[in-house]
Amino acid sequence: MRRSWSALVLVGALLLLVSLYLPWERASSSGRDPTGFLNLLSGDGWASGVGPAAALSALLLTAVAAVALARPNLSCRLPLGRCALFAGYFAVAVGAGARSAAQRNSAALDGAHFDYGYGAYFGIAGGIIALIAAGAMRRRELERYYSASRIAILALVVGLLVAFLLPWVRFVAPTPYAWLGITTPAATVAAVLALCLPVGWSQAHAHTERLVFAAATALFTDAALRSLPFSGSRAYGAWVGLGVAGAILAFGLVAGVRAPRPELPPWHAIATAGAAALLVTGLFLPWQVECYAKGSDFAPNAGICFSTNGWTTPLGPAAAVLAIGLVIASLWPQRAAASGVALAAGIGLLIATLGFQLSDMDFDGGRLEFGYGSTIGFVAAGLLVLLAVVRAWPPFDSNRILVRLAPIIACVAYLVVLMLPLWNVLPRHVQSALRIGPLSWLPVAGALLAVWLTCEWAGRIAGTSEIDERLILIPLAMLGLAALDLIQLRAGGITWGGGAVVGLCLLLAQLGGVEQRGGLESLRIPEILRVDRL
Repeated sequence: MRRSWSALVLVGALLLLVSLYLPWERASSSGRDPTGFLNLLSGDGWASGVGPAAALSALLLTAVAAVALARPNLSCRLPLGRCALFAGYFAVAVGAGARSAAQRNSAALDGAHFDYGYGAYFGIAGGIIALIAAGAMRRRELERYYSASRIAILALVVGLLVAFLLPWVRFVAPTPYAWLGITTPAATVAAVLALCLPVGWSQAHAHTERLVFAAATALFTDAALRSLPFSGSRAYGAWVGLGVAGAILAFGLVAGVRAPRPELPPWHAIATAGAAALLVTGLFLPWQVECYAKGSDFAPNAGICFSTNGWTTPLGPAAAVLAIGLVIASLWPQRAAASGVALAAGIGLLIATLGFQLSDMDFDGGRLEFGYGSTIGFVAAGLLVLLAVVRAWPPFDSNRILVRLAPIIACVAYLVVLMLPLWNVLPRHVQSALRIGPLSWLPVAGALLAVWLTCEWAGRIAGTSEIDERLILIPLAMLGLAALDLIQLRAGGITWGGGAVVGLCLLLAQLGGVEQRGGLESLRIPEILRVDRL
């Protein structure tokens, strides 16, 4: 019976994943449309603004459900219910985003009407199927989830999740429309953290975890509010979400007062926490400043400067998540799921990419320049990388370095192909040939997995070859993330970068299999290919 429910979860996850490539908006007109112009405006799930987050959650649920289906004895230890919550919520969020886009298009085109397409029904149905099946598998745990505090935090979490689906900013020109809160990258992270909160409240002695998740949820909710465009007016959804997030933080403080007083951490943990706090603070400050000269052609903005902070793209929120994880890994090493070097390297890569997204140039009537928040962010990221490397610099075995250079070089090549086009330093034709997708959660997740895999291979230089399935699973996850972007851009054909990423992922998976079977030292070149024997 357990395997049947796992199969049903897998079906729901795949249905949501496929639906993102189908029309979620359907256009119609009271008049004739002989050129089919309205059909060009019918968007798929990716156009809702929440598509990458929904794809990432659906892919994660697919992997977890596949493992539960293949190994039913592990299903109790897998986060199946939590992943189903992610997928179900983001399926509804894509539907809300598609509805908002449909209303905007209807207002912009007189006589046109936009409604849900069949992709929306498939996607939402897939999310509901996955939720019901995962709930049936976890029904015994749900039956024990009855207490006043748990019901209260569950109500607050539901309120915050609903608030993210409401309008957070409104625009009046050229046509009136609204942005939903969930379309901001920081709100996506806050929603994920909020969905994790009920699990923490179900554990009897997880006081510290409750406080950390509640504080992080409030932090990213406030970041979502501050990342909204300055050209619009704040809508009621933003204030509802901020108020509910504040209530969650207050509830977390009350629930965390029974936590034991921690001992004074070592100096490197204090320094890491300070640098991480500096980085998160810097993300709230101006990163890009746009100033218009007095007497310029931009009359309404003449003599005015506008600024944007570091939360406007997924790079900033992802770096903040890694910074929080690095602090946890420094204060509680036994609870860390990843090494500090991998987390710090990911922060460095994300902040560097965020810096290359900025501009320092003059334009007609104004100037773009770096804000002081970017300087603080660069310094804090550098400190985090330095502290992690100095603390965990591993010993190297010279006999094991050369044989493991191949997977490390392959990981670096993957990062170059994936991230270098986002740095805007290449010629236009080279950049278009290498790019495999737009900046979203998918390439960010792929880059972080590649950094993790690089650190895994570098760590094996110092130790012996042991069986580690991560050396195979991580490249397969990287391949799955790249495939989602390549399928999305299938109309333009596969690029050189897309082909290189697929080949590198397959090579890394093969090298990981060789390492798992007996170590790369056991790999021998076939006699027919040895040129030294000619």
